Amino acid sequence: MSCLDTASLVFIPNYQFFSVRDYDMYERPGATEALIAAHKTIVAAGDCEVFVVCAQDLLKVGLTVSLYDAPVGVDPTGWDSTRRFTLPFPTGVLHAGDGFGNVINLELPHTGSYAVILQYSGRDEAAATLLREWPVAAALPLDQTREVLDRWAGLERYQITVFPA
Repeated sequence: MSCLDTASLVFIPNYQFFSVRDYDMYERPGATEALIAAHKTIVAAGDCEVFVVCAQDLLKVGLTVSLYDAPVGVDPTGWDSTRRFTLPFPTGVLHAGDGFGNVINLELPHTGSYAVILQYSGRDEAAATLLREWPVAAALPLDQTREVLDRWAGLERYQITVFPA
């Protein structure tokens, strides 16, 4: 197995969530129910999209997507949870991010079904850090607020591993 591509993004997901799907599979049947479920369980999927609700919405989260050409095992060390899903990719373009342009788009080697393994860590630390730092940061001018909060960018992080199913 070979890693075909890896991309990373550090961003504030609008509306406190992001998803993984084929570029063309936006708002398919089951998406609303999966998003509602993710608000209760952190991660949930419909038939076409995986939703992830972040622990907070002011510190930037880290997201990395790695694409492999064959099944690969993932190491759970250092991650709070590992979840596996299978999604269709009819256009062969993976879209991971929010609905407002904070995205990673990767060209898949072919269309079809892919395994999507999601791992996350740092959620509790990010929420605790925000509780501690927000009163100080909120009293500053906006540009200084962002500087203070950006010190913890990527504390909450997500890894997505993708390969043909």
